[in-house]
Amino acid sequence: MPYCTKQQSTKNKKSKMAETARVTSLKINFKGEIHRIRVDLSTFGLEHLQELICSTFKLAPGSFIVQYKDGEGDNLNVVSDAEFEEACRVFLSENNAMKALRFSAVLRHQVMFQENVSDPILKAIERLVETLQCAVEKVKKEEWARRAQDGMEQTRGAVLNVAEGARDSFDAARQSFHEIPFEQVLKETTEGLKNVAQNIGSFAQDVVEEIKGMKIIDPVEMDANDETTNQDEEATEEGSRSSNESEWEDIAASNVPVATPAVVEVVASPCTAEEQVPSMPSAIVEIQEAPMAISEAIIVAEPVVSDEEKKWADQLALINDVLPGVETTRSITLLEQANGNVQVVLNALMEEL
Repeated sequence: MPYCTKQQSTKNKKSKMAETARVTSLKINFKGEIHRIRVDLSTFGLEHLQELICSTFKLAPGSFIVQYKDGEGDNLNVVSDAEFEEACRVFLSENNAMKALRFSAVLRHQVMFQENVSDPILKAIERLVETLQCAVEKVKKEEWARRAQDGMEQTRGAVLNVAEGARDSFDAARQSFHEIPFEQVLKETTEGLKNVAQNIGSFAQDVVEEIKGMKIIDPVEMDANDETTNQDEEATEEGSRSSNESEWEDIAASNVPVATPAVVEVVASPCTAEEQVPSMPSAIVEIQEAPMAISEAIIVAEPVVSDEEKKWADQLALINDVLPGVETTRSITLLEQANGNVQVVLNALMEEL
């Protein structure tokens, strides 16, 4: 076994590491189709890369251009050995964590379209955006912006002059509102609303007493009257039939001079029918009176007012007295938000005006 010194072993390790560093991963892409292989950069060049792309993607030599994307995101063409070595240096640098070569094959007409059409349009758009940004900054700094602001202030002053009369009247109303003792107004308004509520309650009580004094027909009595009416109608029909039979029998008795006991019984029946017929109008009158009493009883139950409704009515009446032009829905919304605090609602409405 040959003897090796320490220096020779160190050199061998370095040479092996260098050879290992030259073997790297290579990715080639064409229209989204990606292939990956490992190559030795010590013997692999641009010609080998082009031949590998032609054999892998079935492309004709010279129909495509090799490109790669650098760290700044730009697509660069690789058409010479120097550019290929620079691309390898970019991919294998310490800043690149992937440590792999990535090349793409792009057809020549696509590259020409990109260089002659797409790139100029994108650059023109970028210049336009930069120009607009500079113009905006310049507008902000120039004096005519202040002139426009002055014009807006003049317009605002004209509007204020037009509304000056209304503002003066509003200020006068606000001043008079502050001069009025709020507690006294609230007390007087509350007392007035209480009196109105008491009058409504007394009126409702009187109506209830009048209804109690009315005679309301019991449904049981109505059913009994209906039965009586039906019986009277049946008796009337029987009486009419018996009277017709008696007439025919009288005619027969006049022609044949023979008296039969049936004639006497038939003659007595119309009297009973005549006695029952006059009782029908009274029953009909009672039936017609029943719906009137029920309708009057239904109308009465409306004027009942709860304490909560009285409270809301007092607050809304006070707000309408102080600010007549305020909508009721707006007042109710503010009262709900302020938990029934009228002072807070009035202050909010005054600020809105």
